[in-house]
Amino acid sequence: AMLLSALLLSAALPHAPPPGAGAAATAGEGVSSMAAVRPTRILALPGFGQSSQMFRSKTGSLRKRLKNVHFEFVDPPFTSKHESIGEGLSWYEFSTVGEDEVKWSRFDESLQYISEVFTSRGPFDGVMGFSQGACVAALLSVLRERDSLPPPVQFQFVWLFSGFCPKDPEWRKLCLETQVRKISSVHVIGETDQIISPQRSTEAAGIFTDSVIIRHEKGHLVPSDKKISDGLLSFLEAHTS
Repeated sequence: AMLLSALLLSAALPHAPPPGAGAAATAGEGVSSMAAVRPTRILALPGFGQSSQMFRSKTGSLRKRLKNVHFEFVDPPFTSKHESIGEGLSWYEFSTVGEDEVKWSRFDESLQYISEVFTSRGPFDGVMGFSQGACVAALLSVLRERDSLPPPVQFQFVWLFSGFCPKDPEWRKLCLETQVRKISSVHVIGETDQIISPQRSTEAAGIFTDSVIIRHEKGHLVPSDKKISDGLLSFLEAHTS
């Protein structure tokens, strides 16, 4: 509760320019416009139990279809234990309180860690997350909407694969009470996902006013179908300059 209050009551800090602002203006005379186009840079947040290398491997086929897009993969900072999945890397520590309630802890440290990643490895145009990583990306969007993130954390869009709103009561309340207008989103939803139901992913899409939903027939994974990559590329054409 103290973390949430501190984030929401903090004075809005001046924001850094958007990633890549002025990049084209630095191109010298005589340089072709193609040479001035830099890759779209995306921070990739793995799901629970995944390392950065595992997430990189599982997205390889999709990334090959996404030309001129650079992905930066990072490990979740903690190890936590899920009662049915077991122990694994996690973006927060958690304990199950009831059937529909999970209590988070140390998420403030995770936000600080992400801020340091933006400082040391950014800038990033967007954030992509799978499962738990997608939940974190959604929360980053909520906090960005409320001007409650430190200045280094600047991004324009999120891609959520099997995303969901938190089950922690405080973070869930914040999520569902916020309409995200500053960040655009894509939600890739598996109709046969047995881990994160399509209903939960659709609920997460509902907090964004500018969202695209792409559905597929597979389960809890990042699909590499041309339909998915075409949808993501169309989104980038419409939302990046």
